[in-house]
Amino acid sequence: MKKLLFLLLFLPLTSLSQVNYAKLAAELSIKLKQEVERREDLKRYYNDLFIISKDKLLSSNFLTNDVTIDNMIFQIQRLYVDYAKNLNSLLIAGLLNPSKYERDIKSLPSQYRNSTNNLQNLYNNKLMQSNTIENYDKQFNKAASHISGFYMTIQGSPMFSISGLIYEGNRTLIGLLSFFNEFATDINIYNNSIIKFRVAEKIRIKNEEAKRKIAEEKIKKIQLYNENIYNEVLNFIKRRDDKTSKLNNKDLKIFFKQEMKFLKVKGWKNHIKWNLGKVKIISKTDVLLLANRLDVNEKYDYQKNYAFIEDLISFCDCQ
Repeated sequence: MKKLLFLLLFLPLTSLSQVNYAKLAAELSIKLKQEVERREDLKRYYNDLFIISKDKLLSSNFLTNDVTIDNMIFQIQRLYVDYAKNLNSLLIAGLLNPSKYERDIKSLPSQYRNSTNNLQNLYNNKLMQSNTIENYDKQFNKAASHISGFYMTIQGSPMFSISGLIYEGNRTLIGLLSFFNEFATDINIYNNSIIKFRVAEKIRIKNEEAKRKIAEEKIKKIQLYNENIYNEVLNFIKRRDDKTSKLNNKDLKIFFKQEMKFLKVKGWKNHIKWNLGKVKIISKTDVLLLANRLDVNEKYDYQKNYAFIEDLISFCDCQ
């Protein structure tokens, strides 16, 4: 295809008598048809990979007959199916390299089998512990209630989430065994972890509340600051209007000319150009425009705008 496009690019350099346009058009049509067919074949191939992978994931019939563990298995199975769908969507959108897609989508069924092996080990461990530790099944279910769900990392590794207690161990599926060995075998460790979590949560909420109050107070100060400055600008505009309204046309032109000269001497020539354009006088509208940019939350340089208006006020009040 690239060779054909290269040929078309340099056609004007060849002699017209040497070009068989009918033959060239036919070759181009064949090449385009072949390219379309190639892309359609790839599209079907990649979609078939997705379907095959998804079917293998859904057809897996590994269960333990333990309600708690089987529920985890179903969640992990859905996690892998959703991940396969996400890979397929990224490929269709052109956001995933086809070779990476092919490699990742093909590996999902075997990865899922490895994940279920971790759950099988967990089940076997539960059977063993149930025979040696009193009320182990009950404590196992308590610990399981703190597994809030499963998620997939960007690299495609399944992890489990914890809520309601503090666990600092491995959160991959291999870490499930360590999690239950820690919290299902010793009720004191389980209870202490919950207490630590609640204390930490209270501290977190208290800190968040303190941050929220500080932020609210800051916003109030900013709003008051902006309001005071804006009122100051409005008062200046009124004084300026009162002063200029008493001038005749000749004196008014002199006033505006001297005002502009004063601002340029103060170094505001570029500021005026960038913010107001090529103006010969600073109008009331211009001042209001800059006043609206005095909010410290705005993207404009409010400090520079305020300093500019201060020089405007200084000139007006000295006249």
